[in-house]
Amino acid sequence: MKNFYNRLFFLFLFIVTFFSGCSSSVPEVNHAIASVVFEYEDYDSFPQKRLALIIDSQSDIHRAQRLSVICLDNNYMWTSDNLVKFQNNKKTYAGYTNFVMPENKNVPQGNYKIIYENADNQNIEVEIKIKYDENISSYKAEKCENSFKDKASKLKIGIYDRENKLLYFGDKKNELSSKENILKSYRTASYYRNVWSTQNDGILCIMPKEYISEETNASENN
Repeated sequence: MKNFYNRLFFLFLFIVTFFSGCSSSVPEVNHAIASVVFEYEDYDSFPQKRLALIIDSQSDIHRAQRLSVICLDNNYMWTSDNLVKFQNNKKTYAGYTNFVMPENKNVPQGNYKIIYENADNQNIEVEIKIKYDENISSYKAEKCENSFKDKASKLKIGIYDRENKLLYFGDKKNELSSKENILKSYRTASYYRNVWSTQNDGILCIMPKEYISEETNASENN
């Protein structure tokens, strides 16, 4: 009889543990990282503008399903279920980098609600505030770059091959300061783009493509 109760007890523990592990759980969020992005195609045009939003999550990012963004001041709302998911320095992230306004209008400043939803249809809400210098939208690339050089800002670089595959993204170190040096480190490099940002990454300015060689430039324009 004692063995019977022991087996019954362990069966009970198994059932509780099994169903607890299978039950849906609310996603956990450390914080939301919002960046207003200004992207320049060339040095003669004004930038394309968008909002990039990344969630620093404690939950399984593979189960991240949907991200909704609501501007509380004017009720604009964006939703995406095409999320990017990645890991960096043992932290996990999920997000979407292409929330755009109609007709390339400025991303509204103000208070936002972020709704982060997982595959179990469980969600968590986070509120953030977006504030930035809207004058940047009236700057062409050279003026934008010069304005960042005069401030406490960060300079990064993205290096790509001919298939537009990203070979490197990170700080623009001395060994990547010239086209010749870039080719020494990345032999298949085709072009690069400088990326200026504020210290908190609240603003990202992506400069036009800089081709490594005239041959690459000519082949892409043909």
